[in-house]
Amino acid sequence: MTVARSIFMSYRRCDSIDITGRIYDRLVAQFGPNSVFKDVDAIPFGVDFRKHLEREVSNCPVLLAMIGPQWLNAADSQGRRRLDNLSDWVRLEIETALNRDSVVIPVLVGGATLPKDHQLPPTLKGLAYRQSALVRQDPDFHRDVDRLMQRIEDVFNSLTLTSRLGSQDITANVPPYSAFIDDLTTALKNANQTGSSPTKGSMGRRRWLRLAGLSLLGTGGVVASQRWLPQIRATYRSRFHEPFPPLSSLANQLRTALGDSTTEIKEPPEEGFLPSYTYRSITVRGDGFPLYESQFTTTFYEEVVLTAGGYTASFPIVAIPGGQFLFGFPPDEKPLNFGQIPQTIASLDSFWMGIHPITQYQWLTVAQLPAVEIMLNPSPAYFKGENLPVEQITWREAVEFCQRLSRYTGQRFRLPTEAEWEFACRAKTTTPFHFGQTLTTDLANYNGIHLYDLETGGIFRGQTTPAGAFRRANAFGLYDMHGNVLEWCSDTWQDAFPTNQNAMDTSPQAALIATAAAPEVPITPAADVKVVRGGGWKSPPQHCQSAYRTRQNAEDRSYTIGFRIVREMDAS
Repeated sequence: MTVARSIFMSYRRCDSIDITGRIYDRLVAQFGPNSVFKDVDAIPFGVDFRKHLEREVSNCPVLLAMIGPQWLNAADSQGRRRLDNLSDWVRLEIETALNRDSVVIPVLVGGATLPKDHQLPPTLKGLAYRQSALVRQDPDFHRDVDRLMQRIEDVFNSLTLTSRLGSQDITANVPPYSAFIDDLTTALKNANQTGSSPTKGSMGRRRWLRLAGLSLLGTGGVVASQRWLPQIRATYRSRFHEPFPPLSSLANQLRTALGDSTTEIKEPPEEGFLPSYTYRSITVRGDGFPLYESQFTTTFYEEVVLTAGGYTASFPIVAIPGGQFLFGFPPDEKPLNFGQIPQTIASLDSFWMGIHPITQYQWLTVAQLPAVEIMLNPSPAYFKGENLPVEQITWREAVEFCQRLSRYTGQRFRLPTEAEWEFACRAKTTTPFHFGQTLTTDLANYNGIHLYDLETGGIFRGQTTPAGAFRRANAFGLYDMHGNVLEWCSDTWQDAFPTNQNAMDTSPQAALIATAAAPEVPITPAADVKVVRGGGWKSPPQHCQSAYRTRQNAEDRSYTIGFRIVREMDAS
């Protein structure tokens, strides 16, 4: 079964077998029989069905949870609810997909509604927060299934499979982007030969085409305008299995097509044009094996440029869409010490965030600006390197950095709140890490001698690594959210305790891990104790989880703590 274009259908025969069969037939016609896993009859004789189901679900980036009227309360022969049975097939299938953070789509059939989280076992509660699809009987059946298949196509079009044999990407055989450019160039050549004018009025054909070329792409990595690019993407979405690229070669091809060999199109982008930002994200299994990679492109991206004292630094930021999420430690993730927040629903407005921690070069540049409240050491870091994260800075110095940047740019920069940091780190995931169920030292800089799940032992680098060096971001485009340096948040520390203190890990291994990443100085019980997040280069993986929090005195310095910036969304 091909990982990149595979669908797992989870259903109960007593609940939705007929309509599931009809949907299956439509999916097979669209994606092929080898891309859809539906029935337990396909499990080979003599194998452990639990491991087989887990393997099949793990190989499918999309799981359809078929939910009919009897799905929630279906009972066994002894009257016990099947979902409460740890070995129930449907429960195992959905649990595995949720743990892998696959795209799980509840498909509501037969008039069923999406279950509430309190109606589900703890390991299935995440299903209640997944966007559902409604599939009705005729005459609405085919229209509903068309919408469902379009959603699945969108998922497939964003995925790039990592080969089991290495790092080479395996992609579908799709028309190259150059074909689009060539088609457009050919059309322009034909227009040039026929002498037809594309516009009326006094504007010449060459001038019109030159402006049209600029309106599509501009130069210097600027792609299309907000008005044109969405239309182009929508037109060609079915042809391409990757995000629409910057068409940096089109301007000069237009010039060549027009026979103009003397004038290059070098005009700067006009107001209203946006740069694009392309990045890759990866999802791994509990043993660290890569399941698949996704490539994203967004125009909700900006580079704030600052020149001071002979230095020029760029601060790339990306927009984080607001919304609700489950903030804090899930009940099935075991914290290693007190102070962790039990899960609660939090709501956030949209904001901008730096794609990586502030580097030493960025710090040096801002340090040249006049002070707002306090002086800044231009080179405070213990580990030296322009592209390494800055560390050995206090919370108040990080705030001063944001204040200087705000005053210089006229925009509102600050440290992230604790909730903003976790929301941005998770990037819509519910797994312990945005990478999935575990962390490996191929993906992040932390103390890999300690294990988290089933991954093989990693390495301990003993220092920071360049920002973004691992080249795998989360789905929002943020790097180094797990490890490298802990990051200051704006919040003052408040103690919070798990609802189930019996779940605390008191093993010798847990004590060793807690000691390894404990604060390096005693914590003062005062308002100047601040939250830090994300884990650092010397942290065990348990302290790099999306939900993990710890504390540090605001005036302390540590070679394990840095920060990243947030810009408020309404800043202009």
